[in-house]
Amino acid sequence: RTVPTDQAPGARTVLDGGMAVRLPRPPRFDVWLALAGLAGGLLLWGFGLSVRPGHDPGVLFDGRWPLLVPLAVIGACELLRRTAPRTALLTGTLALAGDTMTQGSVATILMYTDLMYAAVVYGTPATARLLPRITGLLTIAATVVPYAVWRVPEALLIGVVVGAVAFGPASTGLIVRNHRDAADAARLR
Repeated sequence: RTVPTDQAPGARTVLDGGMAVRLPRPPRFDVWLALAGLAGGLLLWGFGLSVRPGHDPGVLFDGRWPLLVPLAVIGACELLRRTAPRTALLTGTLALAGDTMTQGSVATILMYTDLMYAAVVYGTPATARLLPRITGLLTIAATVVPYAVWRVPEALLIGVVVGAVAFGPASTGLIVRNHRDAADAARLR
């Protein structure tokens, strides 16, 4: 017979408040990539360069300072590109949506393409299969719908931009991942 005091205490879970969740340390390359992206974005911001002028009707948050919020968020997401790629992509997508409401930064867009690529290369196999399909469908929709609504050839450029920012990196990541998996399988033989 065992008495309750002789038993080992049960492990405390995160929800019990005993343990703090620790994010894995980002690889050194990811840190340098985030710093380089932030530095490039700040350099463009310092020169006053943006994607759209402040008087554009699509700019909801006019001025130079709102550009820094999405840039900082995407820069932080770059630190998670290998350790938590889906979280980084989801947060980066929200930051990119926020960037479209400002004058926009080329650095933010460029870092987002890297997040898309990294989500396919370093994410789960299901993510690697789904993201190119989803982004391909989004590219088709972003090409057809604006053209159907506006009936001007310039509307097709929206699909080109969506394809370059989303589908291009996702499909490139899938190619790299497939080659890496094939090389790993060949090495095991």
